[in-house]
Amino acid sequence: RTVIGPPLAGVVSRTSREWFSNWVINPDKFIRENREAAQLFKEYNQIRHTHFTTMKEEDIDDLIAYVENDMFNY
Repeated sequence: RTVIGPPLAGVVSRTSREWFSNWVINPDKFIRENREAAQLFKEYNQIRHTHFTTMKEEDIDDLIAYVENDMFNY
């Protein structure tokens, strides 16, 4: 199956909440500053996603809860 980005299910357990938050809020900056993020960016054909610079902490928590839901563990 073809995918355009890394799997999100389990992302926080594989990385950290802070890692995921940085990836979501400002991916370009995070790619420049984090070796693992840069590697993922290269691995998935350098496809960018929208910056969510106005997301609040509770929004990040809601997003984490959503992607950590068991329905995404495939």
